[in-house]
Amino acid sequence: MFSKVVEDKSVVWFSDVWQKPVTSTLPSFGFVEIPFDFAVSHRPGTRFGPKEIIKNLNECTLYCTDKRISLENMVITHFGSVDVVQSIEQSHENIAKAVSSLPNPYIPICLGGDHSITAPIFSSIKKKHQNEEIGLLVFDSHFDSRDIIPGRYHSGNWVKTLEKTLNYNYFIQFGIGANIYSKQYMDFSEKNGITIITVYDMRKKGLSNVINDIFKQLKIKKLYLSVDIDAIDQAFAPGTSVPNSNGLFPHEVIDTIFEIARHYDIIGFDITEVSPPLDRNNMTTNVAVQIIINLMAGMIAKRNLPV
Repeated sequence: MFSKVVEDKSVVWFSDVWQKPVTSTLPSFGFVEIPFDFAVSHRPGTRFGPKEIIKNLNECTLYCTDKRISLENMVITHFGSVDVVQSIEQSHENIAKAVSSLPNPYIPICLGGDHSITAPIFSSIKKKHQNEEIGLLVFDSHFDSRDIIPGRYHSGNWVKTLEKTLNYNYFIQFGIGANIYSKQYMDFSEKNGITIITVYDMRKKGLSNVINDIFKQLKIKKLYLSVDIDAIDQAFAPGTSVPNSNGLFPHEVIDTIFEIARHYDIIGFDITEVSPPLDRNNMTTNVAVQIIINLMAGMIAKRNLPV
């Protein structure tokens, strides 16, 4: 049992409500730990992210205070940790199998791990929805669309690996701003129909207008969400492989995810690049936990369940 901040009989803690796999009509979230960082493009350590996220989540209550929404009308189940081996390809296969094995109606909540894990997760989910268009909304400061070089796979090229799987017209990258690219990366995205929302775009338009733009762009029902924590400014999320000095503020990511979850059928989610060895006072982990809580709150609000 994880320690609780206070003893209060009026509250319910995450640590109290984990269940064995069940079939329920309530929103059901299947947590999968993916301690994989062999493909990290810079500093390792994100393999320690999943357990730290679970630990901090367990010390939160089932009430999203900011949105005035109770999370008690849901099911959460921990489906364990993916078997990570000394092979990127085999580890990615193991990730895909673990996600595909989750029973209905569980929504995968995948805790990374480096951002390369999004490719096998998304591909696995896409197979379950072969005849449906699925959108992908990614929060990231990086394009992650570098060319694939045989034998040198890394987390900076996972977008290119989905060229035959993902309809780029339903792909949005939110938070792009890292100064480690050339113009050709922006040209590649825009030429192929990928919607890019830079940090400057968001600040110029305003968060509400950007969210409305997302609704106009993604005229589909089903959506997968991926959060690379380095989309958030290093002042709030220092514990990551490549911290970003011109990133989004936490509330800009948190509130967008809440609104998106209220309007779309979220069929999967991952959060990546949280690196506890590089963190300070759990700042980055705490942001990750708030993102997850607000995702759940949005999905509960969409179902018009008692709040």
